[in-house]
Amino acid sequence: MFRPEFLEAVSNGRDPFASELRENDTVHVTLRAPVRLYYGEADVDVFPGNAQVAAAAMRAAGAQVTTVDLGVGADHLSALLKIPRFHRLKIPQLRP
Repeated sequence: MFRPEFLEAVSNGRDPFASELRENDTVHVTLRAPVRLYYGEADVDVFPGNAQVAAAAMRAAGAQVTTVDLGVGADHLSALLKIPRFHRLKIPQLRP
């Protein structure tokens, strides 16, 4: 999807897009409310390790963060369905 030279320039911080990505990184926000990050081991949309990396960065910034591993079989959608709040929503597409 991206040309190798673009990815290399972004990775090394030489492309202006790299600074935009850093400025918009959500792990560098100051959180006042406790945060819970859910993840599933079978998620192919968001790598499960991202939850751990984000939680560590948020904790380093002083946030109260809990990670919840929903298990080996949980993918992106099934992880969403296991989150308690989603069970109360009236969205037919998200119902099991």
